[in-house]
Amino acid sequence: MASIQNRDGKYRVQVRVNKQQLSSSFSDKETAELWGRYKEDLIHEIEAFDVPSSQLISLQDAVEMKAKSMEGKSTKTLQDTRNTTTQFPIYLNRSIDSVSYDDLKDFTINMLSEKVAHGGVPDVKLRTHTRSISIRTVIKRLQYLGTIYSYLIGQGINLDNVALKVKAYILNNYKDDGE
Repeated sequence: MASIQNRDGKYRVQVRVNKQQLSSSFSDKETAELWGRYKEDLIHEIEAFDVPSSQLISLQDAVEMKAKSMEGKSTKTLQDTRNTTTQFPIYLNRSIDSVSYDDLKDFTINMLSEKVAHGGVPDVKLRTHTRSISIRTVIKRLQYLGTIYSYLIGQGINLDNVALKVKAYILNNYKDDGE
């Protein structure tokens, strides 16, 4: 059954079924209740259709699950894990197993050509000096994404860790710029 808590005017709903846990926050209670019932029903129906869990869990869900498992541990590592949602936004609502190696590799290569203002500020209008994101930064982002995949694999979800494979590709094919 879903549990709903009101925190600072937002309703946080958590669904726990068969050792799986999903959570999300909403501005109104009715939407939180609907989401909770929907996710519970979806998880229960999965058994009838034998759909792999990896098809039901989005990157957003996976980040929440990983973050929940890290509570009480390193604050920086926890924040870096949560930052994955802003670094890989196109994958947030897709099932985790729908992210292919080629898709993630293309996204990562585009990330390497992305311009940011000096100091990492993404809004180039704020500063005049721009540069590409460093390879080290991209590798770090892929590493954190890889830990999310590894966490899910450790939970018994049958997945291929495409993030670590793309990380290996970048390390083998791109020269570190020393930044």
